[in-house]
Amino acid sequence: TSLELVECFGSDNTCCLAPVCVLRGALDEALRAFLEVLDRYTLADLIAPRHQLADQLRTVTFG
Repeated sequence: TSLELVECFGSDNTCCLAPVCVLRGALDEALRAFLEVLDRYTLADLIAPRHQLADQLRTVTFG
């Protein structure tokens, strides 16, 4: 899975602004922070409220 948020993250970057762009650094920092937060959770943590999740899905799916 690629986490290349913008072209300049890729190996085939052709952006002429890349050498002086500040956005790449900011996006890279944000991506690392995002992944750091996700690392605190397991799939089991995210599906722990199984019954509430199932009820909500039934409500959304079947009205």
